[in-house]
Amino acid sequence: MYILLAVGLGGLIMYRIDANATIGKTSKPSPESTKTKVRGMVLTPRKFDDNISLSGTLEANEQIEIRSEVSGIVKGINFQEGSKVGQGQVLFRVDDI
Repeated sequence: MYILLAVGLGGLIMYRIDANATIGKTSKPSPESTKTKVRGMVLTPRKFDDNISLSGTLEANEQIEIRSEVSGIVKGINFQEGSKVGQGQVLFRVDDI
């Protein structure tokens, strides 16, 4: 058993010695293999639009339902559609009949 292990270890050592000896030996590369291929293109200035048109659907993260506590005719709307409103802000004027 030990003989087999010693033979295997000896073979591994000989392989590494041979591999290390060939590392320093490199052949001179041919001029054709040292050329670097380069591709290029000519850039020209252009106008760039910094907006994108997309279609989609928006959904609010909060929704409310507005109901009147009194019945009557709406005489005035005190906000514009899409504007922010605050708590307690008067939104409509109602003429209660």
